[in-house]
Amino acid sequence: MRIGPPLFATVLLIAGLSACKSTGVRESLDKKTLASIITAEPTVVLYRDALSGGYGRDFVSAGPVEIVASTARGYYLWLSFWGTLPDGTYRRVDQPATATVLADGRQLALNRAAGASAIPPLSRPAYAAPIRGADSGYLVVDAATLTAMAGDDGFAIRVGEHTYTLWGDQHPALAAFRDFVREATSY
Repeated sequence: MRIGPPLFATVLLIAGLSACKSTGVRESLDKKTLASIITAEPTVVLYRDALSGGYGRDFVSAGPVEIVASTARGYYLWLSFWGTLPDGTYRRVDQPATATVLADGRQLALNRAAGASAIPPLSRPAYAAPIRGADSGYLVVDAATLTAMAGDDGFAIRVGEHTYTLWGDQHPALAAFRDFVREATSY
């Protein structure tokens, strides 16, 4: 079978479009508050070894969030803490009230979103928790913090004496995070 020029051009166009990557930046409208919620997917996953001599690990899934309401715009870092036990079962890890982001050679202290900086009461979380029962919440950030986190080396999160570092290949998640920052800081 011979492919004619119009069909060949169509096949080439489809192949080219399928090779294009989605930025991973998602926007949705919250039905309760009518605020725009902008996120990046997939989330970045960080870990720490939790049990000496075992295979238990604590994880934190992290994703940037921009909420644009009729009267305000705010940036947040969604964090969801969870863990595994040596037998492979999941367990809840409580989220701290504060955390320090290690990025771009800096230590950036963050606090849980509360009071005047609290996010509007959304009808659903900005991200789905990675496991049932994970402790998820939001820390207040600014555009400069998100920009530092989007640097070439990625980021780590310190909670108390424990530091969570990137788990495995996080290139797709970090690329989505960078796309989010690029779009969020461009206007």
